[in-house]
Amino acid sequence: MPEDADQPVSIQADKGTADLNPNGVTEVSGSVVVEQGTLHIAAQELTLTNRDGKLARAVANGGPDDPARLRQQVRADEPFVDARAQTIDYRLADDRIELRGEAFLSKADGEFEGGVIVYHLKDNRVECSAGCRAILPPTTDPD
Repeated sequence: MPEDADQPVSIQADKGTADLNPNGVTEVSGSVVVEQGTLHIAAQELTLTNRDGKLARAVANGGPDDPARLRQQVRADEPFVDARAQTIDYRLADDRIELRGEAFLSKADGEFEGGVIVYHLKDNRVECSAGCRAILPPTTDPD
């Protein structure tokens, strides 16, 4: 949700380094959990990039049998979006999530699987490549 950006970032990990400057980069690894508002990311490795003191990008990598996971409520009137992949590249400044490697995305209006999935949050658009599968529920007519 847009107000997530105004919330503090909570980071748990086995180890890490942080550049606390407004445009700094934080790198953490080992049982990583990051939360900011409704955003929740779990991974083996994570790189966070700030721009002007705000979280602008999060790149999460999973382990061999443990993909990176992301969960966030994108809009107040919709359920949470759930995603998993070997690599999750969330460009918060661009409202775009790229999932690479055994990618999966579940949202209110469908589920998607493929080698690469790109979800554009602003215009609610999904791109899928490298072997795609989608399940789209029927839409209802709002008579």
